[in-house]
Amino acid sequence: FFDRLRHKYPDLTPAEVRFMALSRLAYSGREMANMLGVSEGAIRQYRSRIRRKLALPDTEEVEKIAYTV
Repeated sequence: FFDRLRHKYPDLTPAEVRFMALSRLAYSGREMANMLGVSEGAIRQYRSRIRRKLALPDTEEVEKIAYTV
């Protein structure tokens, strides 16, 4: 998963890669925030940044992309 993700989206930061991995494991935003020691707002920002980097429309979920990698 990590190799495919980094190959397909090389601009993702290590924190964004961790977010994608947790998304693939179907953790909720609250669970991710607790695991990473950040606020739920930070999780929303990760989603927003990743959506912009991957040029995803607002209707496309980042979590769905994590499953397809």
